[in-house]
Amino acid sequence: MVDLLQGRPETVRFVEELIRSRQDLFFTPHVLYELSRGVRQAHDPASQARRIARLGERFRILPFEREAAVLSSRMAETLADRGEEIPLLDVFIAASALVWGDGVVVTRDLEHFRRLGPFGIRVHSPAR
Repeated sequence: MVDLLQGRPETVRFVEELIRSRQDLFFTPHVLYELSRGVRQAHDPASQARRIARLGERFRILPFEREAAVLSSRMAETLADRGEEIPLLDVFIAASALVWGDGVVVTRDLEHFRRLGPFGIRVHSPAR
């Protein structure tokens, strides 16, 4: 989402392809949190906040509720047992994608999300 907000060409093209193919586009409250935290550091915070708000026009926000919380706990415990922990926000994003979405995460952070493949997460990168 950061790359999309920054207008990174390969990410913009990737999202435009998804829109043309009528793919459902979504993100989680955790992504919104991460984006909102970055507003203060933006060159133009007001403009950045408006761009983030406009994401809701193209993307729907998936919930993070009981089922996703329980699944994320299981995911985090499994990763910890294997010595492969990742940031909890990434675990929350993956759990919401599985419970409420299609199980696909689009990210440049392939390493973290691929660790969750055994749970059904499929990872795609906008970089070609």
